[in-house]
Amino acid sequence: MAQHHTVQKTIIVRSKPEGLLQKEWIMDAAGLPGMLVELASSTRIQVCSGTLAPQFKVICESGSVPTSGTYASGDQMPFVIPQRGDEVMVYGTSAALATIAVGNVVFSEGNGFVSQGTAIAGTSGLGIALETATIAADPGLAQYKIEVL
Repeated sequence: MAQHHTVQKTIIVRSKPEGLLQKEWIMDAAGLPGMLVELASSTRIQVCSGTLAPQFKVICESGSVPTSGTYASGDQMPFVIPQRGDEVMVYGTSAALATIAVGNVVFSEGNGFVSQGTAIAGTSGLGIALETATIAADPGLAQYKIEVL
């Protein structure tokens, strides 16, 4: 007589009902919503100036953005620390006319912006574009949503 075994499978669902972890620190220099930032000191944050740490930070696209659209040095700046799978708005740039298509992998440029170019040595893809963005100027900027890798 054949024996039947029952295998139990468990699916663990992890969620963050409170949303992305958002903090506010003082800007060390000017920055735009969607730029990548890093710690400048124990009390200040600055636009990313090189390769990113595994846990990067992004200036929030919502919140009390100054009417100029740019945070100045000394401004309180809201930012998020996204985790793998989170969706965040980023500021993309291109040295030439470009269209970022849904599904394209984007990389840090080491200057606060992201692009679909090639990764800085020692880094990998930052995220996957979830929206199409057209960069019409040369060079130009566009804000679009990515899913963090």
